[in-house]
Amino acid sequence: MNNKIKTPVSILQEMMVKNGTVPHYELIYDGGGTHENTFTYQVSCQGLVATGTGRCKKDAKHLAANNMLERIAAENNYPALPPIPDDKSPAKLKPPPRISSDEPFVNAIGELQDLCAEVGLPDPIYETVGDQGPAHAKIFTIHCKIFTLIEEGIQTTKKHAKHLAARKMCDRVKNMIENSVNIYEIVKTELKENNMDPDLNNEIVAVNDDDFIDFSKFSFYLKSSLGLKLSEFHTKLYTTYDDVSRDSVISDLTEFSEYYLNDETYNDYSDFNLYLKELNYQFNQVISPLNISAVIYSFPTNYEISTECTMSIILNSVPELVDCVIGKSEDKKLLQNLFVRIVKTLTLLLKC
Repeated sequence: MNNKIKTPVSILQEMMVKNGTVPHYELIYDGGGTHENTFTYQVSCQGLVATGTGRCKKDAKHLAANNMLERIAAENNYPALPPIPDDKSPAKLKPPPRISSDEPFVNAIGELQDLCAEVGLPDPIYETVGDQGPAHAKIFTIHCKIFTLIEEGIQTTKKHAKHLAARKMCDRVKNMIENSVNIYEIVKTELKENNMDPDLNNEIVAVNDDDFIDFSKFSFYLKSSLGLKLSEFHTKLYTTYDDVSRDSVISDLTEFSEYYLNDETYNDYSDFNLYLKELNYQFNQVISPLNISAVIYSFPTNYEISTECTMSIILNSVPELVDCVIGKSEDKKLLQNLFVRIVKTLTLLLKC
């Protein structure tokens, strides 16, 4: 048994063939190539005429056929035509919000792309996950993805569905920025999915060959546009905090350096991971009054030589601070040098 759903065009065709004729279709308006494609078909049969307008020729033709079937039913006092069945009847959708003539059009897809570049997020990924309904009334579902964030757009055209998903994602990212949401939680989820340990207080987040993170493409923290010239970046940290806060953190950094970054303490820790855990915890305690935190990453410098690595420490300050060292893997001295560098950098910027 064939359960294939018949379209209005095929229903009208079969009806007219039984009467010894065929419907005549004519494209009376071709709006292809405009900002929003619009097409209008006219169908005539049995002395009746009906039209249908849609975003594509196929939709317009099916709508014209459907309108003709309704006219035939009305002319012959047939009972109302039942709705064309569908496996999953989609809910009625709200039409896209209309933009007044004096309001500039905003390309949500382009706006989201620019926003991602500005705050250091990877490009959004769009995926069509749903395509249901009869041919003349399709409903499209498109997902917009950034890391584990997903927003959904459902509309009668792919274009509108994509724009709706992009608009939702753009609003969500802006809201995260306005509320100072740290993107580390997003990255943490990604690392878990790739079987990588994201617990920053236990060990370095290792990056292997298969799960390499391209540091040139995104930052680990959302941050608003600074509105600063590059030449003014070095003064941003100094002007962000008051004298008391700066002096207190500088004093704590000095104590941290004197106690944890000397040879005596270095020798007290025989295990690399224990030394890392202690340094990382204590350093984050020191800088917490500034409402910033540190993340440590390690990845092979040369994948053919597993004993060499690059270690980096990233502070989610504004501007973001990064220091790197290169040397042997799990080398306590290398780790110590990394913290010496970041302490000097942060102290210098807080004294500007």
